[in-house]
Order: sequence, then structure tokens, then C-alpha cells
Amino acid sequence: MILDVGCGPVEKKENDTIYLDLIQFPNVDVVRDLDKGLPFDDEKFEEIKAFHVLEHVKDFIFVMSEFWRCLKKGGKLKIVVPSGQNAWIDSTHIRQFNEHSLDFFLIKDFNSVNAGVNGWFKLSEALYIGANEKEKKGRALKFLLEKM
Repeated sequence: MILDVGCGPVEKKENDTIYLDLIQFPNVDVVRDLDKGLPFDDEKFEEIKAFHVLEHVKDFIFVMSEFWRCLKKGGKLKIVVPSGQNAWIDSTHIRQFNEHSLDFFLIKDFNSVNAGVNGWFKLSEALYIGANEKEKKGRALKFLLEKM
């Protein structure tokens, strides 16, 4: 099972995917405010996609803990967030991200100065996407995390 969080209007539904959004767009399965938690059992999903949604949530740590709770061990969390100036184009964005914004949630050496939660996720990928010559860092950041 896959959970697509903040999916927006869905044109073509996939059978193995549950579509969740704050607004009842076409083909949304679950209408839910992420700041109230996810209405799913523990370890239900093999994958959670959160594309252009985390910059809107009020309690980022709580939402990340909900993603962790609902993912199966070894499950993938795919995140895309706006980067740089793009983070502030939309007035509903309440946080900005860089390539280290998820370090708090990653497996770390216990000698690390960043205390964090140590061990929720392993980082598989963090890269800027949509880069051009003028904007070397890209228009968005893509993260791929694995639940440990």
C-alpha cells in the first residue's frame, strides 16, 4: 500500500494507493488535516509520498512521527519541498527547507552534536531538482528516506 499525502486533484487512481488531502478534490479518498495525525494503523504502508506538503504543516516533528508510525519497517518516505525563493512564493508556506532540514530524523553517530531522534530513518537520497544555470541549487529538494 502507498499513501499519497497532499495529493491534490487525482486524475487517475492507482489501486494500491490511498489519496489524502486537506481538501475534497476529485478522487481524494481521505480528507484530513495532517496536524491532527494520520487515521491509519501502525505500519500500514510500504511507501508514503509527501510532495509539496510539508512546507504547509504547523507541527513538522509530529507529522514526521506520524509518517514513521504508519510506515512498515524498510518502508520508503518520498518527500519533495520547494527550495530557495520558491519556498516563499506561496503565502501558505510556513517553513523553508535545505539539504540538512531532515538531519534531525536520521540515523546518526551517537557522538553527533545534533541530538535529534536518532534512528527513525536512513537517508537514501537528498538532491536539488529543477536546477538551471542561474539557480545552481534548484527549485525543489527531493528526499528519499527509509524507515529503520
